[in-house]
Amino acid sequence: MQQAKLAKLVLVRTRSGKAHGLYARFYRWSGESPPDPRIPEEARPIREEIHGPIDFIWDDSPAPGVPADNYMIDWRGFVYIPETGVYRFFIIVDDGAKLWLDGRLVIDAWRDQPPTHYMSEPMELDRGLHELRLLYYNHDVFARILLGWVTPSGDYGPVPRENLYTRLGDDIVVRGVPHGYRVELRNGPFTRAVTSRYGVAKIPASDIREPIPAYFRIYDEKGSLVLETPVIPDVWGGDEYILAAR
Repeated sequence: MQQAKLAKLVLVRTRSGKAHGLYARFYRWSGESPPDPRIPEEARPIREEIHGPIDFIWDDSPAPGVPADNYMIDWRGFVYIPETGVYRFFIIVDDGAKLWLDGRLVIDAWRDQPPTHYMSEPMELDRGLHELRLLYYNHDVFARILLGWVTPSGDYGPVPRENLYTRLGDDIVVRGVPHGYRVELRNGPFTRAVTSRYGVAKIPASDIREPIPAYFRIYDEKGSLVLETPVIPDVWGGDEYILAAR
């Protein structure tokens, strides 16, 4: 009976949680310049988009619904380092910006200024994804912001879009799973299990810093295995799947 169930079900990924670019949140600010860079947790962005590469010149509103002056943009995501080695990051900014890599502030240029070039100190970085945040504000109408790097081979220019990643969500969502079934995500000794509620299983994944190879097991309400998937090479937060009949 179990083999019949296994033959009839398949898990299909309907959305990958890995998207190229950085996630941009636009905020309005007023008062003295420069604004307070500490964005309150409860602050609601006036617009959200995915951008990549970060290389913009605006002499008007940067996006629909956003004013032409006195706005902030908070870009967050990951940069993929293609080879281990020494890197430097740089920005060209008008007016102010701060750049963090793996939680460490590496460029602080938080002031009103004409287009100005800032370079980080050299950094030894391992191959793979590194968390990145770029916070920017513009005071007057003209705006300029560029995020670039210098690679170990000496390449100098904007960080390419294909090296920037956004995780589209904090959960891995599996739909079409009968209520009360258990869904497990497995990667070696790592196991995370949740019980489906009303056809949806949400596996918390905010602590998974980069895509991992993993597979799923699904058990019915009696604890019998009804599906085990092959290894999926790049499971990440924001992934969406559906359990379907073949």
